[in-house]
Amino acid sequence: MSKITLQNVADKAGVSAATVSRSLREDPNQASNTRKRIQKIAKEMGYEFNPMVSQTMSLVRRQRDSLQRGNLAYVNPCLYERELENSIRYFHGAKKRAKAYGYQVEHLWYNRQKMTGKRFHEILVARGIRGILVAPLYEFTETIDIRWNQFACVIYGLTLERPVLHRTTDDHAEGMHLALEKLREKGYRRIGFVTEERMEKQSRHIWLSVFYWDLQNRPRAERVPPLQIGMRSINQMKAWYEKHKPEVVICAGKANRFFLDLHKSKAGQPAFVTLEADLTNVPEASGVRQRAEEVGAIGVDL
Repeated sequence: MSKITLQNVADKAGVSAATVSRSLREDPNQASNTRKRIQKIAKEMGYEFNPMVSQTMSLVRRQRDSLQRGNLAYVNPCLYERELENSIRYFHGAKKRAKAYGYQVEHLWYNRQKMTGKRFHEILVARGIRGILVAPLYEFTETIDIRWNQFACVIYGLTLERPVLHRTTDDHAEGMHLALEKLREKGYRRIGFVTEERMEKQSRHIWLSVFYWDLQNRPRAERVPPLQIGMRSINQMKAWYEKHKPEVVICAGKANRFFLDLHKSKAGQPAFVTLEADLTNVPEASGVRQRAEEVGAIGVDL
C-alpha cells in the first residue's frame, strides 16, 4: 500500500493541502471545527505527520518573507531623528517608490548603541539586505565603516565624501539662483543671505558660492554681505540686520524662524524667503522647495 500523503487527506476532506497543513500544525487562526474534522480524517487514513518537515518548511517561509520585506535598507548615520528633517522625508519618498517596484525598505540607525561596522554588516546580511540607501550625515565626513562593495549603494546629499558612488541631492546652486532671480523680478535690490555654518559645510558651500558670485556683479550700494551663524545665532542675526538693513533676507536653518518672526513684528520688514520651503518649521514662508520626497524616490530609481 502506498504511503498516505497530505494531498490524499486534502482530497478526502474536500479542502486544500494548505488547509490540511494548518490543521495538523494546530493553527489557532483556523476554525476549531474544521481543524478537528481534518485531524480526525488524517488519523483514520493513517497519515503520519512529520513535525521536522513542518519546522523546516516554516523556516523556509519565514526566510522567504524576510527577503521580500527587507531587501533594501535606508541607513541613517545620524544619532537622533531631529538632526536632519529632510533625511526622514528622503526615507518616505524612497519607501513609496520601492513599494511600487515590489520592494520594502527598512530604516536602520547606524550610529546608535556604539554600532561597529562589522556588527552592522552582520545585521544587513542577516536581514537579506541587497541594496542600501545612505542618508545625509549631520556633519561632513570622509566616510563611514560599511563594506560598500558587497551592496548596491546610493548616497543622499553631499556630506559623505567617500567612496565615489551614485548620489542624489537637491540642486543647491539652482535653488539660490532661482531665489535671487524671483526676488529681483519683484523689485528687491538689497538682498541678504543668512545660513548656518554647519549647513554650508553640508552643501559644500554651494549656496554661499552662488550668492557671492551674484554679489560681485551688483552695484556697491546694493551689496549686503552674507552671514553664517554659529551657536550664538540670535545675537549675530540681530547685529547683522541692524547694521545692513536688507530689504529681503534669504534664509536657511535656524535663520528661518528668526527672520519670519522679525518679518511679522515689523509689519513686513524685512521681506523673507527660505531655501527650505518644504522642510522648514515655518510652513507659511515663501521660498524654494527642495522636494525631498522626490529626491528620496530618485535614489531608488538609481
